[in-house]
Amino acid sequence: MKIIIIIVLITLTLSGFNVFSEESQSILLISVDTLRHDKIGAYGYMGVYTPWIDKLVKSGTQFETSLTTVPRTNPSFGSLFTSKKPEVNGVRSLKNTFEPFNKSMAEILEENGYYTAAITSNPLLGEKSGFAQGFQYYYNNPSDFDIMNVSSDITNKTIEIINQLQDRKFFLWVHYSDPHYPYKPPYPYDILYIEDQKKLDNPLNIYEELKNSGQIKDQLYFFNKLTDNQKNQIARFYLGTITYTDKEIGKIIKKIKELKKDKRLVTIFLSDHGESLGEHEYYYEHGDFTYEPELRIPLVFKTNAKPSIEITQTNILDILPTLQHICNLKIDNSLVFDGISLVNNKGNSKLTEREFITGESGLSFYPKNTRRFIGGIETKWRFLRTNRWKLILKPQKDGENKIYFEYELYDLLNDPCETMNLYPKQKAEIENYGKFLIKAYNSDSQSKKEKVPDELKEKLKSLGYMN
Repeated sequence: MKIIIIIVLITLTLSGFNVFSEESQSILLISVDTLRHDKIGAYGYMGVYTPWIDKLVKSGTQFETSLTTVPRTNPSFGSLFTSKKPEVNGVRSLKNTFEPFNKSMAEILEENGYYTAAITSNPLLGEKSGFAQGFQYYYNNPSDFDIMNVSSDITNKTIEIINQLQDRKFFLWVHYSDPHYPYKPPYPYDILYIEDQKKLDNPLNIYEELKNSGQIKDQLYFFNKLTDNQKNQIARFYLGTITYTDKEIGKIIKKIKELKKDKRLVTIFLSDHGESLGEHEYYYEHGDFTYEPELRIPLVFKTNAKPSIEITQTNILDILPTLQHICNLKIDNSLVFDGISLVNNKGNSKLTEREFITGESGLSFYPKNTRRFIGGIETKWRFLRTNRWKLILKPQKDGENKIYFEYELYDLLNDPCETMNLYPKQKAEIENYGKFLIKAYNSDSQSKKEKVPDELKEKLKSLGYMN
């Protein structure tokens, strides 16, 4: 069978979900940095304890196959808050700020009478990032990722805001970031998943050992020489940060219920991107490539609809159009979204599914990454994904320093871990689709070179994103 079926598809349908009648309701958006969809109990992983997230997932509409546009925080939220692809909204890397020409979700909701507040914890989401646009209250914990207990601060600030809401219709965005590397869950979550706890007086010492060994982050991410026991220990720390974050989310859910603000509340739960834990020999990082562990995210809408699971692929771009539908938001007709609403249309029980989803990697910051080279937009990996097939384009340089593309093609139905590249057998059939991606995602590759502000450059360095 020829792989041309990547584009020529039988139209599938999505049942969507029914929601509130056309009365105003408040919105709670909970996002967790670097959280893989397959490390949550309700998504089928039995090796982690996430009771509050599981309860939220099982009481809402769970989207089983949801993707981000770029597996890095700023581009991901740029897409979420505008429903526009990164090449349209201008946030294509951690170097880009969210510019005022964008109409953000917070601005739209403010214009519709919502009190808008955000409590965030990723240092790259500070006010200078531009994401405060449209929020009447914006708090960002500037701590670097190696500081523990940041989630408790986010929870306390969130509860302060909830206590002050009174009867106001609100949009509240809460962003946790503890699952970001280095994974440093506080006690007892640091030993929660360690099998032989007696041998670990101070388990987090492993990070100090790595530092003293001289193994820099580049080597750790791409040429990982840790023992299997060390890799296993770090992976279990990752699970510990998830359970710790789950506990903090539970406090918010309990406070919302205590104050009876859950009666007409739309709750959205998601992550900005996933995390690679060794797949494709890529450890404890995200953004360099476009494989499933980095792109797939959990996505849940909790409304008054009956709980359900939707298996078709959805996109982080779909959240704003879905909220427009759920909350009956008034939006200027000139504002066009790249995403689609996931809600039933009136009088129509079916929602036509998009044929495919496209996206790109982040920029690479690591000289040791031999599978990427450092440069501008033209160096990004691109992907095109249907429900079954995944095409990846990888820019490379020849001996004359000219860019050419290599391809990877995966049958996700039979090879969900993307281990068998089918491209060599199907070369002629799919190169035209590669040209489509190159044209779409290189639209501004000749634009003026970005100048990174010194302050942002230092922040990126401190977080390990620049050398």
